Amino acid sequence: MRRENSQRKFLGRVYALAVTPDDRFIISGSQDKSIKISHLKTGEIHHHFKDIHEGLYFVKGILSQRNPIETVRSLKLTPDGRYLISASADKMIKIIDIEEKKQVYSFNAHPRWIKCIDVSSDGKFFASCSDDRSIKIFDFKTKQLVHWFKNAHDGKFSS
Repeated sequence: MRRENSQRKFLGRVYALAVTPDDRFIISGSQDKSIKISHLKTGEIHHHFKDIHEGLYFVKGILSQRNPIETVRSLKLTPDGRYLISASADKMIKIIDIEEKKQVYSFNAHPRWIKCIDVSSDGKFFASCSDDRSIKIFDFKTKQLVHWFKNAHDGKFSS
């Protein structure tokens, strides 16, 4: 049995995972508000984005900034593997340049928690869904909202 490398530990649960198209890295997002890029074969950390998302917390049923709840909820890579898009309970979408190891864009996308994110096969668009019952589609280049499906699953799918 392989021993766990303490360098790979998160302080909270891991909720999101992605693998780069070239199979070099595995990227994980955690309840501790961080995203780690690790070498897939060795597990060694390539880069650690600490507190990349604001992180919302509950203390005795009240929303606060003290005890973590699910924060980084979804991770998706662009088809070329250059950019990572993350979505979170802090209502934010973050875009990270993997090669440069830096966040290049951040915006508040929904009024409630973002549950999932996906990227089109050509990398031109990305979509998010939220606890607000909506799906939003954004242009990757301009970061502008292109389509908004409100109440996406309330009996009929309308925009």
